[in-house]
Amino acid sequence: MCAKHEPDFCILLIGAGGVFGSRLAEGLAAEGFADLVLAARRPERLQALAERLRGAGANPRVEIVALDRDRAPADDLRRLGAALVIDAAGPFQGGHLRLAEAAVEAGCHYIDLADARDFVAGIPALDERARAAGVAVLSGASSTPALSHAALDALTAGWRRIDRIAAAISPGNRAPRGLSVVEAILSRAGASVRVLRNGGWDERFGWGDTRRIEIPGLGQRWVSLCETPDLDLFVERYRPTTSAEFLAGLELSALHFGLAALSRSVRWRALPSLLPLARPLRWIADRMRALGSDRGGMLVEAIGLDAEGRACRAEWSLLAASGVGPYVPTIPPVAVARKLRDGSLRFRGASACVGFVTLEELAPSFERLGIETAVAREGLDEAAVFERALGGAFERLPAMTQAIHRPDPLLLLRGTAAAIGGASPIARFLARLFGFPGTTGELPVRVVIERHGAGERWTRIFGDKTFVSFLDSPDAGASSIAERFGIMTFRVALGLDEKGLSFTPVKGWIGPVPLPRWMLPRVTAHESVTLDDAHHFDVRISLPVLGVLVHYRGALRIDEAEAPPADRLR
Repeated sequence: MCAKHEPDFCILLIGAGGVFGSRLAEGLAAEGFADLVLAARRPERLQALAERLRGAGANPRVEIVALDRDRAPADDLRRLGAALVIDAAGPFQGGHLRLAEAAVEAGCHYIDLADARDFVAGIPALDERARAAGVAVLSGASSTPALSHAALDALTAGWRRIDRIAAAISPGNRAPRGLSVVEAILSRAGASVRVLRNGGWDERFGWGDTRRIEIPGLGQRWVSLCETPDLDLFVERYRPTTSAEFLAGLELSALHFGLAALSRSVRWRALPSLLPLARPLRWIADRMRALGSDRGGMLVEAIGLDAEGRACRAEWSLLAASGVGPYVPTIPPVAVARKLRDGSLRFRGASACVGFVTLEELAPSFERLGIETAVAREGLDEAAVFERALGGAFERLPAMTQAIHRPDPLLLLRGTAAAIGGASPIARFLARLFGFPGTTGELPVRVVIERHGAGERWTRIFGDKTFVSFLDSPDAGASSIAERFGIMTFRVALGLDEKGLSFTPVKGWIGPVPLPRWMLPRVTAHESVTLDDAHHFDVRISLPVLGVLVHYRGALRIDEAEAPPADRLR
């Protein structure tokens, strides 16, 4: 093994026969690592890979061994002479730390490609032992969290505040699917996922909250909530005030929505897990591999205040074409191994692999593989919706009201409110369609106002009820705004006095179809600021014949704190 040769930072790569392990072996050879030991449970599968690597230009010395990561004792690692152990086997969901513990005992550095939230969160338990052994133990040297954090570090360097973070990944449909990858996805589909959203920790569901996003170079793709270590690490490292999400998607709509539908069986407890379906679902997906493309991508976005205090949205994107997508998760471990070999990584201990590599250090691998990356920044300098609608009159509003209606670029409000629901069954049904709360006592309330292009998204959370609307001011200075709830849009006239604002619907549409005036909702709504410097609101919405849909009132204050602690749920 490596010990038979002149030492050259020998690497033991476990799981070398897998989708990612084989590509990581290629990356290490291309990087000039001359001593490689490829390990797998069935080493005969590694012969072709070993021959290919031996014939590469770097001419590495490649050995093959039979090794089970779940039963690899420290003595075996010492015998192989490894300076670094890399675990690319997976899946890591619900896994144990035995291999990392053996590496520490053997005095080896350790890296893995884990993207499992629970596994990466458990690695710091080895910190004291790793420091005592003088080795680095780094978990998650993959697309998440290593690459996503390298992108965010570059995007937000020097920023004064970060409000929202979102990352998304969408592989091409023709990318190979190892069984461990399929199992990793299915393990959390439909299961409860804790995520920071709208200023509070919320319980959502894996492969839920489906939406369509634009990835530069790929166009629009469907993505859904995916549990990864970043759901915790984004909050710990960047302290976003409002939201931190990680999303993933399948290129083919049929596969994406098929998985979303199956995940509901877990959510509704018809099935305990989708893991038993891993092999048949992989077989179905493989039958559809000819469809779609071999183009995958990744998107990382941050919204907040930049180094100059200006409202800013910044994004980093990655485009992997021509079948190179499966190489992306292998780029961070190559960079970490290089830094360990040359001594530039001084860290000793056990940690998630975040902040240890930069985009600049990853760039040579991107270039070698023909992977395109780009950074885009957008200043949000345009006047906010209510500023445009009211023109110069906006400055006559109370200072608190101005601050609330000038989100730069995102504002979080907290307070309390009480609501009275509709009296009739039909009114209550319609209220539920819009997400309006029913009759409640006083409840905690959060309101998140976020700039979206020239408009704003208002998300209101009353206890466990959420309703969302989108606001715009199509006619600057006209003292009116447009507010959209789903397929319904209303033109709302703004009234202004020394205490605040009032709102009156004057037109309405269902899609493109105008509503007759008699069908318009009757709204009595007013915002005001009182001596306690709180923003008070009183909104009553009713419909002809049906009567009151909802009447809610309460008070809010601007929340200028960082992200809530990890144990604070709604």
